[in-house]
Order: sequence, then C-alpha cells, then structure tokens
Amino acid sequence: MKKILFKIYLCLFILASISFLLGYMINIPLEYSPNLQLTFSEILVNNMFVNYRAIFLAVLSLGIYSLIFVVNELLFLGVVIKSLAVEQSLGYAFSFIAFHGIVEIPTIILAATIGVNIWINIIMLIKKKITLHKLLKFNGFLLLLLIGFIILAALMESYGTTYILEKFIL
Repeated sequence: MKKILFKIYLCLFILASISFLLGYMINIPLEYSPNLQLTFSEILVNNMFVNYRAIFLAVLSLGIYSLIFVVNELLFLGVVIKSLAVEQSLGYAFSFIAFHGIVEIPTIILAATIGVNIWINIIMLIKKKITLHKLLKFNGFLLLLLIGFIILAALMESYGTTYILEKFIL
C-alpha cells in the first residue's frame, strides 16, 4: 500500500508542479492585500476544512476531485505569485509562501493523495487484497498525519510568515 501511495503522491506532485508553472505563465493583474490579522485558529480551521473537504469530495467523485483540487490550488497560486512578481518582485511574491508553503503545498498534495488512495484501497478490499482492518488503520494513520501537517502549516503561517512579512517585507 505504501508503494501505491508514493506513486499517487508523485503523480499528483508532477500535476501540481505543471499547474503552478501554467499559473505562473498567466499574467493577470490581481489586487492583493494580505490579511496578517488572521489568527492561528482561523487559519487552522480553514485549512482543515479545505483539505478534509477535498478528501470527502474525492471519495464521492471516485478520486477525480483530487485532480481538480490540486490543479485549482496550484494554478491559482502560480497566478498570484506571477501577479505579485510583476507588481513588486519575485522575492516579494515568494516571501508570502516560502516559509509555510514548504509544509502547506505538500499537505495539499497529501490530502489529494488520500482521496485517491481511499478509492484504490476500496478496490483492493473488494478484490480481497487487503482487509478492512488494514484499510482503516492505514488511512486512519494518513488522516492523522495530515492533521499534523495542517497544524504545523497553520503555526508556520500564523506566526512565522506573519513575523517575516511584518519584520522584513512589508
């Protein structure tokens, strides 16, 4: 099951990279004023909602929503980074995501991976290649791991990124 998970993650990582690059190639001027007043709990609740909704919708859509989720998130990120880079500079643009994005972007890909993986595990369960206990244990572990990454990203965004932006950038 770990090999399958890795392959799914790798495919979604490649899709995310392509989506980001395509988004970066789009030049749309955006009005962007960062809200540095968001609290840890607001960021955490939002990130939990977004990632767990993605898993839920992926399960409902036979994993297809995972593809849409990754493309949407990373394409939009590419557009925003490009807009900020044109408006200010590339360094300025990346300063908004560089610190917490190291964790948050892989977390987005992990959530999408879990959505696809659950369907693959269900198919394996039907074919009797894994037990229900193993399916629940493995996916339960992944969901807990996701929570840990979401908490870490929210901490980094609410304290680290905000500090860096206020102290050195804005």
